[in-house]
Parts: sequence; C-alpha cells; structure tokens
Amino acid sequence: MYNFLFVEKQNNVSTVVLNRPERYNALNTELCQEIASVIQELTIDDATKVIRIKGMGKGFCAGLDLFSVDPKEFAHAGTIVTELFNPMVLAIRNSSKPVVAQVTGAAAGAGCSLALACDVVYTAQDALFTLPFLKIALLPDTGASYLLVKQLGYKKAFEIFSSNKSLTAQEAEALGLINKILSSEELEASCLLHCHQLALQSSTLMGNLKKLLQAAETQPLADILNLEAYYQDQAAAHPSFLEAIKQFKKK
Repeated sequence: MYNFLFVEKQNNVSTVVLNRPERYNALNTELCQEIASVIQELTIDDATKVIRIKGMGKGFCAGLDLFSVDPKEFAHAGTIVTELFNPMVLAIRNSSKPVVAQVTGAAAGAGCSLALACDVVYTAQDALFTLPFLKIALLPDTGASYLLVKQLGYKKAFEIFSSNKSLTAQEAEALGLINKILSSEELEASCLLHCHQLALQSSTLMGNLKKLLQAAETQPLADILNLEAYYQDQAAAHPSFLEAIKQFKKK
C-alpha cells in the first residue's frame, strides 16, 4: 500500500514505521505524502486509538533528502515546504488521536519538526535533535519556529537556531522538548506500553484534550476558561465519567 513506510497494528495502537533506512529515513516527495496520508487515515480508523511514529534502522528521520530534489526546485523552496512538509505537521496536530514519536539516532531539520510536533516524544539515549537551517543559509520551516518559540520562548529558540545547535536527548529533556529518555533495550517496550496506556482512555477525551491544550498555547485566559467549561460539559455527559464516579465512591 505504501512504498516508503509501513503500518503495524496491535491492540488499538497503530505504529507508522518510516522505511528508508539506507537514507536514515530522509524525506522525499512520496514519503512526505505517505506520512500525511497515513496519519489522516489512522485518525478516522475506529480500531486505532493511538498513533506511534518511529524510523527503521539507526535514525528517526534525517530531514529533506537533498539527493531527491532537482537543484532547480530550490528556487521554489517555499512550495516544497507548503506542499510536502506542512501537511505532515498539520495532520499530526489536527489528529484527534494521541501521536507518539519514538526517536532513535538523528531527528534533523524537518525530521526534528516531525518528532516535536507529536504529543509525546520518547527517545533513546543516542537521539540527537538537529535544526541546521541557518547552517545551509535557510530559515526554520515545518513548524520548527512555532514549536520552539512556544515551548522554549523567543530567546532560547533564537539561540538554538542562530547557533545551529544540535541537542542531545539529555539537553532536549532538560528543555522540556521530550518526555522520556530510555536505553536502546528499553525504548521499544516502554514506548509501546505507554501507547497502550493511552489507548485505554476515551478517544473523545483524548481528542478534546489535544484541542484544549493547543488552544491554550495561543488564546487568552478568558477564552480558555470558556473552552474548558465547554469541553467539561461534554466529558461529564459521557458514560465514562459516570462510571468513574461510581467506582470512586466504592473505594
């Protein structure tokens, strides 16, 4: 069905595996299109409650595969970003399902943005987050500027981009960019266990949680207070809430 990725399904968790290990899962046109498409498909798949993304081989994703692009196309770099990269990030952010990144090795450029756009990021100890845009005389794209400013603030984001700084897993964790570092031996099992724990939650609840927290990044407090009340009405009307209250009273 796909040429550069495959999907594994297990107990309501669907794992998307980027499958260009010989190129460290670098992004060509087709892989970008496949990532956006598969996230959208899994979002409306009733059997999927959590989406996990990982890379085949030694790296998560090395960013744009420069060998796959005709040099003449760089005159329209904005079109590459708009048509290929942005749909991947928007598919992840707009998905009603939790999306978990499992990162080993390099997550570079657009591949770094792909990981950081996810709701949860688990990494191996050797993970490296690289944003070398200015190093090749480009500016941040694929949501990198938004994600870093929102998570780190303007000054820290400016420092990282302007210095072409690569972040180790330990540095990324200290900055709050990732959730957890694990040994290579523990990563697969621990990340999958967390995905299965997320899958136990109500899909509606998880979808509304994503919407609420993303709105909280940009909207004023008064609007968020109203939005919290709106979603709380929906949550409290769900049978899951009534069952949870019933179980709580039994304790």
